[in-house]
Amino acid sequence: MKDITVITNSTRIGLEFIDKKDITFISTGGILRPNSYSLVGPLANDAVSKYYADKFFSSCKGLSIKHGATDSNELESEVKKNMMRRSSRLCLIIDHTKLDEIGLVQFASLDEIDTIICDDGIDEQSARSIREAGKNLL
Repeated sequence: MKDITVITNSTRIGLEFIDKKDITFISTGGILRPNSYSLVGPLANDAVSKYYADKFFSSCKGLSIKHGATDSNELESEVKKNMMRRSSRLCLIIDHTKLDEIGLVQFASLDEIDTIICDDGIDEQSARSIREAGKNLL
């Protein structure tokens, strides 16, 4: 990957790009959440509101056809919602254990998700439901 810009509120993701010379890396700043190593709060939200992204890659705590993408923390969900507003496409990255789970706060309806990237543990019925909802499943 060359000539891309990565904007993140994740300190773990930041460490992955520490030696990458051809990638512009932008961290949001904010208050560190020790459980997720993510930066949240007004500084993080202000930072993401200044940029525009072609693609927003996000994880979640749960994904359901009815409730969309949900998370367990309101502050993290707020950063995700703000980044979605500034992005052309939402790519949700999950493992099969997140399917049909519902977290505390919704940050994206199913209609707002463009692509779902999942491991190969996804069952055929779930894969069919996602595709029938018109979502690209990788």
